[in-house]
Amino acid sequence: MGVINFIIENILTQASITIALIAMLGLLLQKKSAGQVISGTLKTLLGFQVLSAGSSIIVGSLTYFGKIFTEGFHMQGIIPSIESINGQAMNDLGLGRDIALTFLAIFVFNIILARFTKWKYIFLTGQAILWMATMTTVFGYFAGLRGIVLILVGDFIGACFAIAMPAVAQPIIRKITGSNDIALGHFCTIGYLFEAGVAKLFGEKGENKKSIEDIKLPTHFEFLQDTYLSVMVVMVPLYIITVLFAGEPFASELSGDQNYIMFAFLQAIQFVVGVYVLLAG
Repeated sequence: MGVINFIIENILTQASITIALIAMLGLLLQKKSAGQVISGTLKTLLGFQVLSAGSSIIVGSLTYFGKIFTEGFHMQGIIPSIESINGQAMNDLGLGRDIALTFLAIFVFNIILARFTKWKYIFLTGQAILWMATMTTVFGYFAGLRGIVLILVGDFIGACFAIAMPAVAQPIIRKITGSNDIALGHFCTIGYLFEAGVAKLFGEKGENKKSIEDIKLPTHFEFLQDTYLSVMVVMVPLYIITVLFAGEPFASELSGDQNYIMFAFLQAIQFVVGVYVLLAG
């Protein structure tokens, strides 16, 4: 019992180790070589640790932003960022293990549904499953669920979405690709369907219709095609404008000896760095 308790309390409570063990199990079931199993397991462990580090960076930056926003506009701001929610869930709420197990359970139940129902869709967008596992775990936690019940409820909801989203989008995907060989695995599918409906109603018709892909940005705006630079272009003005509304006296308390505007600028850059690190993980 001592060994079992040690494993439960000290190993399975660590989200990165749990995810790594899940990856190792998957590789073993695929009968991969010893080298591939070791490599895949360690890369998963490192990747999840990098993801956690990125989440922590984002949370730190957003904590600062929340303070200056509240002071500057005299209202409680809420930032709907899944990255920050993921970081807070793992670091502040201690839900890393539950998120990891829900992540595994969603994938397993998705396979079961695809095997025994007419919806043959396997959701392979890993980061999207992680976000869904995070959301279902956080919602379940605040609804009072704990332990295995929390994981099973999150598993059921996540797996249903994982198989339903590709299914509802497939008619559009089939029209675009001309086959059923691939499907769209994303939890923003309802929004995509709305966009497809708008395009069908108001878009150009016929063989000569234009695509957004044909648009060429001016040379001096090409940097906006880089995801991280685009985020920076948005976040830097947002932080600086907000800190100006917060005022120097309050903002200086947060920035210490550093100029409060420069500190806000660097915090915006920190947010972008956090996104970069998180996605790298």
